[in-house]
This record gives sequence, C-alpha cells and structure tokens, in this order.
Amino acid sequence: QEDFVITDDGVPQTITSSSIDAVPLDVTVVLQMNDPLIGSGAGHWQPAKAIEDVSRIANLLKSQDRLRLLIAGIDGPVEAVPLQTIQAAQPLRVRVSGAASWPQNNSTVFDATAAALMASVPADRRGLVLIFTDGIDGASVVTSDQLLNVAHRTEAVAYLARRYTPTELARQTNAMAADFEQRFMLRPVPPSKIKAIVEATGGRTTHPTAAEPMATLFDQALDSFRN
Repeated sequence: QEDFVITDDGVPQTITSSSIDAVPLDVTVVLQMNDPLIGSGAGHWQPAKAIEDVSRIANLLKSQDRLRLLIAGIDGPVEAVPLQTIQAAQPLRVRVSGAASWPQNNSTVFDATAAALMASVPADRRGLVLIFTDGIDGASVVTSDQLLNVAHRTEAVAYLARRYTPTELARQTNAMAADFEQRFMLRPVPPSKIKAIVEATGGRTTHPTAAEPMATLFDQALDSFRN
C-alpha cells in the first residue's frame, strides 16, 4: 500500500484494504539435488519424484499464476521448467538433460537462488521463491554475502525449506559430534547466514523432515505469503 498513490481528480485517496490473494503470482521453485525432500538417493539425484512433487505444487496455484523450476546443477542453475502459466489439463514438461547421472555433492544453490531473486516480475504480479535445500553449496560463483545483497534488493519474497544437515542432527543428541560440514563442504556457510538471506526478502525458514511432502510445505508458505 505504500508503493503507490491513488488519486481522484488529483486528490490522494486512502486505501482501506487490499488483497494479495487477488494478485497473480510468479513462482520459482529452486531445488537442490542432494536433498531427500526432492528424491535423491543411491548416490545420484532421481528426478522422477521431484517432478511429481513440483506438479503437485502447480496444482495448488491459480490459473493466472506462473511457475518456473530451477535446479541447482553442477555447472550452474538449470531451468527445468521455463516460466509458464498453470494449465491443469497439461502435465509439466521438464527439460533436464542427464539429470539422473548428476552427483549429489556439488550443487549451485546460491547461484540458483540469486537467479530466482533477480528475475524480473511485472508490476501487476508478485514474485514468490520457494527454496528446497540443506544449505550445502559447493560450486556456486555467487557468495553468501553477494546473495544477501541481492536479497535486500529483490522484489520477490523467498521461503526456505532447509533440511538439517547431518552435523546439526547429530549435535541435537551429541554435542561432541564431528564437524561434518568442514570436511564435506567446499565453502561452509553458517546456517544463520542462510536464514538472514531469506528474512531479508520478508520470507521465513522452516526445517522439514524428509517425510514432509514438498507440496505441503509450499501450501504452508503460500498461505503465509497471501495472508
């Protein structure tokens, strides 16, 4: 309501109410390959479950909304589903060449998130970014500080579903657990930094288990975003 002024014969008018629910959305889903929330296993990313879950997310959107899917690939973000309106009668067409053979431990989460946040959103729409990751990034060009700067400037709102890493889970039961990230990650980033990036956009962070469906998490984020 503070971003524009409505006038009547040159006289500013007071806006008493507005409905975000009525504004069409541009939704970008960012997926990290090595997260069990999106169907990883057996040492390689398995896209079938991820595609199924993204299709369920699409079914939660309205006909005027648009959806895009970005996968944090090895060499950079992969646009598996270009920005498109939701057609309930047509399945999503996903373009991910060679995805089944991608290794799990190299993903460009920061690059993909930056691409999602920097995407142009028309004035008559709102941008919503949903990120599924454990926060481990080993291949991005964009640093966490650069991504935080993007988050402060973006018009989109980001919601993060960040699965706890093995170290975090271990520390919940064993304070002396080894620092797994320091050995595994090429560029360790404190969880607080990832949370700050999301909060800079006005969004929230959740910590789902692997058993929680992506569509359920998105429905919760969508309800929070629209209300």
